[in-house]
Amino acid sequence: MREINIENNHFYQDIGFCTDSQRKSLLKDVIKILEDCKDSDFNKIHPYQTDSNLYEKVKNKKHWLDFYDRLYTKLYGIYKKELKLKQSWANFSKENNDFSFHTHNYDITCVYHLKNNLPEYGTNIENKVIIPGIENSLVIFKGDVSHSICNMPKDIAKYEKNYRYSLVFDFNYDK
Repeated sequence: MREINIENNHFYQDIGFCTDSQRKSLLKDVIKILEDCKDSDFNKIHPYQTDSNLYEKVKNKKHWLDFYDRLYTKLYGIYKKELKLKQSWANFSKENNDFSFHTHNYDITCVYHLKNNLPEYGTNIENKVIIPGIENSLVIFKGDVSHSICNMPKDIAKYEKNYRYSLVFDFNYDK
C-alpha cells in the first residue's frame, strides 16, 4: 500500500488488488450491467455509469463478496473505524465521455481501476496531480476532495482496447 500526500490530503494506492480471475469476473459483470443500464433514466443523466446501487445488485456473487470483504478490510486497516457503504457504481470511459471535477458527500471514496490500458488517464486530483489509473489498483481518499476521471483524447479513446472501466465505492464512518 502506497501513501501519497497532496496538500495535506492522504491518498492510498494498492496495486494488484484482485486476482486476475476475480478481475475478469468483475469486468464481465460490469459490462453486462452497463449494457442493461443503457436505456435507464439514470444513464441519461450520467452517461456511461451504472446506477449508484451497483453493489446491492451483485453482492450475491462470490467474486463481488470477496472483493467487498477485501476492500472493507483494507479500509478498516487504514482508518481503524467501522464504515458503512452508502453507494457504489461503475464508470465506463470512451471517446464521447466528458467527466468533470466533483466531490462526494461521503467520508471515504474508493476508486478501483478495473480495466485501463493507459494508466496516465487515471484520477485527476484538484486539477493538480494525476494518480495513475493502473489496472487492478485501488485508490482511497476523502470524499470531499475535488477529483475527476481523466478524459482521454477522442482519437485515443475511440479504440475499444483503450476503454477504461472503474468501480467507485463511497463510505461514511459508522457513528
